[in-house]
Amino acid sequence: MSLFGLGSFGEGFVTGFATEANEALKNSVKRINTRVDKLKDFQVQRAIKEQDKRAGEVEEHKEALQQAYALFDGDANAEQAIAYAGGLLKERGGLAAFKEKISELQKAKDNGTNIFNYFERAKTDAPYNATLDDIANAAVGDRPTTATDYRLPKGMGDDSSLVGTILGKKIDVVGRATEQASQEIGALYGASVDQLVSLPTITFKSEDFSLSSKTPAEILDYANKKLATPSVRDNTEAVTRYEAMRDAQEKAVVATKDQQAMLNIVNAQINRLPLDQKGTDVESNLLKQRQEIKDSIKLTSLDGDPVGTLEHQKTIALRTAVAEARTSGKPVDMTAVEALTEKINTLSGVVKTEAEEVADDREALNVRTDQNYTGLDRIDTSTPEGKAQYEKEINLINAREAVLNQNASPKAINARDVTFFEKSILEALADAKDTFSNTLDLNTKSAWNRITNKITNAKDPIAQLERLEKEDPESVRIYREVELARDNLRPNFITNYLKGYDRKLNPEVFSAAANLGYVAPEDQAAVSETVSSGQDASAQTVSALGGDLSTDDTATTEEAIPVRQPPLEDPAKEIANLESMRLQFPKTVDGASAILKGVSSQGGKSEDVYNAAFDLHGDKQFATTVEYIASKSNSGIESLEKEIAEMSLRGLNANQITQQLKQVKYRGDTSMDVQSISSTVSKVLSQINPQSREDKIASRKRNEEAIAAKLKLANSTPPSLSLPSGLMSKR
Repeated sequence: MSLFGLGSFGEGFVTGFATEANEALKNSVKRINTRVDKLKDFQVQRAIKEQDKRAGEVEEHKEALQQAYALFDGDANAEQAIAYAGGLLKERGGLAAFKEKISELQKAKDNGTNIFNYFERAKTDAPYNATLDDIANAAVGDRPTTATDYRLPKGMGDDSSLVGTILGKKIDVVGRATEQASQEIGALYGASVDQLVSLPTITFKSEDFSLSSKTPAEILDYANKKLATPSVRDNTEAVTRYEAMRDAQEKAVVATKDQQAMLNIVNAQINRLPLDQKGTDVESNLLKQRQEIKDSIKLTSLDGDPVGTLEHQKTIALRTAVAEARTSGKPVDMTAVEALTEKINTLSGVVKTEAEEVADDREALNVRTDQNYTGLDRIDTSTPEGKAQYEKEINLINAREAVLNQNASPKAINARDVTFFEKSILEALADAKDTFSNTLDLNTKSAWNRITNKITNAKDPIAQLERLEKEDPESVRIYREVELARDNLRPNFITNYLKGYDRKLNPEVFSAAANLGYVAPEDQAAVSETVSSGQDASAQTVSALGGDLSTDDTATTEEAIPVRQPPLEDPAKEIANLESMRLQFPKTVDGASAILKGVSSQGGKSEDVYNAAFDLHGDKQFATTVEYIASKSNSGIESLEKEIAEMSLRGLNANQITQQLKQVKYRGDTSMDVQSISSTVSKVLSQINPQSREDKIASRKRNEEAIAAKLKLANSTPPSLSLPSGLMSKR
């Protein structure tokens, strides 16, 4: 019978087909085997590479463990050394950190440190029977042993062969390759998986070890920084630990006699005083201690400078005399100060008088404004900025001269004494600012300190502050508020400072104040006469403040407080003159008081107060606040409201005002709780809001217009004797 019943032709066709198919099948089988071999080789080579890599890692771990073994005295106690080595590797979490710590421990050991004091071993790990090899292998991890552990690239196992088509299924090329690869890998590395040991558990006192090489001052700084972090502050146990560390190190630092470190400690103790100890002997003693340390540091730095040493001793003598005067209520006794002054003059020779200094400064200013002068400090009076700068400096010189002319003492004022008192005033002012800062609440003080520390040593503090403002706008806002409040202490402080001195006996003190831009009230008239020449500020503003800059001697009082004047023909001159006025009437409590006094002397009203303040500074908030202060008396609740408004001028926010009133003014007064004070503060701050003022004015205007309309209607319509239509029916 013919093949498949196809006859001779079909038989031949099939025979021919079978021959060609046989060759194709052979080629397909060959390709399959080739692919299997390639996949197998890939897996084997990858396994070799991975195994070699692991072996290298194991060896690297072992070398580090051997160093640790020697570090932990392995020859003397091998079991403990192995346990400590493995435990430290586990505790560090990686080889790099492990090796770094080994190096640190080795240096400490070489320097005589007993490193075993910083380790505690888990009792469950003793005895520990593993070897360093075991630990190294365990640290690296399991060893891959089969081909399935080595992943093939995607698509390498796809099959579309003729054999698969004929058989009706894909050939498992990957399975065959993996099977063969597993056999070869097993032959190379063994088929069994190593039993990995568990690494031992130890406690390494990392913090204690890190601090062991630090000085007491460094450990103290570390403890203070830890106490400042939120994570520690929120953890009672951590707070207790670091407070104990801080207290112990403060004692240790004191024992070192390091003056700067001691100063830092006293400052820290002052800063963390609780509110109930503010103003007590505890704070007074700390402040005294701080000043003594600062004086000692200063005197040490002046060693070899006899004049400088005497000058600082003079500063100390003055400070002591001022303190005694405050206690006794008597004028400052300058006996000790004057004795030291004589010694200084003897050593340093003749010095200029203050009058000579003023003359020199005037001449120097004239040189700086000369067209031919090329120095970097040249003032170009052809520009508005230059004119303003010139007016500012010449007004200050004139003010100094006016104070000198007012000097009723036969004593010639020594320029060195003036400089001395300038420094003394500024030093005392700095202490007053620090005292104020200590009254701030913890959050405000922390934010202020944080920003202050970051800009103090910056190359460009202004740029640094701008950068910080982008990163932490809230802290910078608080910083600016505190700094403004600190700056606003200056006028009142100098006023109170001068009260302790007799004008005839110590005129140099008053000259020093003038050099710092402050003029005593008794000198104000003379200064005004000196500095007013050529000024063209707003007639309304000047007159309202009690000045008289008009060249027309016939001007009346009614003409002195007119409506606002049009701009001057010379804007630059106006700017300069306004700058001068701003120096006399600054945006401070004292400046507000001066404005009120000036306006009151001219019979001005509250609106004149507002206009004068606004004309000077262009600040609605300031003008509104001054106007509000003018409306309040010095008795009852109005006295408190006035004080709150003045505190706002010093830059304090609602919370700061509330806290200061409670802690100072109403301290111990149970009738004035925080809630009632806060309510009054909120009321005042809302009333000195410029928008609130404008709303009131608008409302008053609407009422006036309504009344005027009713009056006009009543005057234009004659009264009717008959009742309006419908009125009877409504009744």
